[in-house]
Amino acid sequence: MATNTRDPLILSLLWLAGLSGCSGSTDEGRKPPEICTDGIDNDDDGLIDCDDSAECGGLQCVTQQESDTGTIDLPDLEITISPKSCCDFTFTGPGDCPMVIGTYDATNRSEESVAELDASCDLVGGDPPFSFNAPNCPQCPVPYLDNLHVDPGETVTVEIVFNCQIGQTFTADCNTDLSADDTDPGEVEKDFHPTGTLAE
Repeated sequence: MATNTRDPLILSLLWLAGLSGCSGSTDEGRKPPEICTDGIDNDDDGLIDCDDSAECGGLQCVTQQESDTGTIDLPDLEITISPKSCCDFTFTGPGDCPMVIGTYDATNRSEESVAELDASCDLVGGDPPFSFNAPNCPQCPVPYLDNLHVDPGETVTVEIVFNCQIGQTFTADCNTDLSADDTDPGEVEKDFHPTGTLAE
């Protein structure tokens, strides 16, 4: 009786074909990650670099801004107060308090240096008019921020809170500064002058 010698050959070829089909990477079919600075849609989702917010974000995507003269680098340390005319407000008494009269952002765009944030206001009639409230500050709100850490690549938002310990219209002189070694600039500071108007 004749035997079919082609069966083992076919089986061997099928076995080899199966191996070659399994020789690819375990990541086969998985999209490559988006590289946030190369101007290419690496993961093929129609979004390029920082427009792909699911893959790219944080301070790596806000290290530059457009100006009339082109793209400029943003500083390592920056304080942004909101509103810019911070922080005039009206109050009637303790029932209004505590009252958040404004906020500011302290940004550390450096890659390695931890920045330290300070803030204070002068006393009005012997009393501190404001407290400062910030995340990761277990003792906040406090009348003086002292060496609050702002880690590399982090923005900390600080609330300026009126304490209502003053019973008259007043203007306060306040200051906040952010400093870190090996950054450009090494220190930035902002002055602001909130006017609280006692409503009659």
